[in-house]
Amino acid sequence: MKEFGIKTRVLFLTLLPSFIISISLSSYFASTRISDLDNALRDRGYAIALQVAPDSEFGVFSGNMDALKELVGHTLEEPEVRGVTIYNKQGKLLAHAGSDFTPPDFHMQVLNANNRHGISMSELNHNLIFTVPIFIRDVIIDDFPDALDSEYWHENTLEQVMGWASIEISRMDTTLRQYQVLFAAGMIVMLGLAISGIFAYRMGRDVTQPILKIASALERIKDGKLNTRVYTNARGELRHLESGINTMAASLQTAHEEMQQ
Repeated sequence: MKEFGIKTRVLFLTLLPSFIISISLSSYFASTRISDLDNALRDRGYAIALQVAPDSEFGVFSGNMDALKELVGHTLEEPEVRGVTIYNKQGKLLAHAGSDFTPPDFHMQVLNANNRHGISMSELNHNLIFTVPIFIRDVIIDDFPDALDSEYWHENTLEQVMGWASIEISRMDTTLRQYQVLFAAGMIVMLGLAISGIFAYRMGRDVTQPILKIASALERIKDGKLNTRVYTNARGELRHLESGINTMAASLQTAHEEMQQ
């Protein structure tokens, strides 16, 4: 098994905690930010759906297609909105703008999903589809009393669903921002490791270089070069070790010269 030198060990022990801390913090903040972006996109989709449903009530109730087309056109101008479709209760298309994102079979599954009292959300082609029911309200009856005698009114009592509005929200911008978050987190980790590596190298050099010089001096003394002395400019314990080795080498040299005489 390969044994690492003291220099490698010092660098490893210095960089390992920095690496673990950097990865942990970056992963936490990146995952939190990515989750926040997803939640923000969903909240935006719910907000747009809740705005489109009441705005389309009168147009669906009265059969005013021009008003519905104008509504879906204005909604399509919202950022990240790729398509808007309004259906009647039976799933018949009333108004549409943008991309064709809801196949008939898929939409009928939404209609049969018992989501009358809330917004349903699904994913299709990496986009979010928000489907919200359109209800009749008292204000429509007051503004449009002639509709009370219509066939539609007899089939649909107050507070029943008149239709459905589907809004497609693109995930492209959110996904791009999520990738930017991951890239920024990776760059922060790399920068942190680079700075830690520089400090670790400089601090490790102050420890390893004197030790390597002392080890080299001991090798020369072992080979009989008793005039060897160590000068490392070290501090603390290494300075005491350096002084002790020099004293030992001087004593050995003196004893060797006395023996030769």
